[in-house]
Amino acid sequence: MPVKFKRVNVGSYQGRNNMFGKIRKPGKKKITFFSLLVILFVCSVYCILSFRIIHVDGESMQPALMKGDYALVNRYSYVFSAPKKGDIVLVKRKTEGRSDNNNLSIKRITGIPGDRVQFMNAKDNSKNVTVTLPDGEYFLVGDNTANSYDSRHYGPMKDSEIIGKVIFII
Repeated sequence: MPVKFKRVNVGSYQGRNNMFGKIRKPGKKKITFFSLLVILFVCSVYCILSFRIIHVDGESMQPALMKGDYALVNRYSYVFSAPKKGDIVLVKRKTEGRSDNNNLSIKRITGIPGDRVQFMNAKDNSKNVTVTLPDGEYFLVGDNTANSYDSRHYGPMKDSEIIGKVIFII
């Protein structure tokens, strides 16, 4: 009498081979084209909101930033940390009656809250001024001090006037 074998399916798992010959488990889904588009969209929105490209149109930060350079500014660099001495920042320049993009300026932080800053008053070159910076105020100076309209002219800047940190120069 011949022996008959009964075909038995062990478990309900029936995987499919992928292009590498490995069996893909059911339940794991491939990343779809739509998912990639959503991720790309979210990353693009983050970059647009976080970064700003500024064209340098002055000589106050020479030699660090030359006229015609582009600076990449991170707007959220000071959300979790305070600005430090030596940081190059984009600020809303103090001028009366102007509220356009020409009201922006790039300067270097030379004094942080608690520092005592002594400088020659730009309005009256014969007068030395000493200022102790209170909380939330920073002293900003251009690297090219002879051609820079900065805190020596208009005094310390509030932290709310700092837009972001320059992270890359093109």
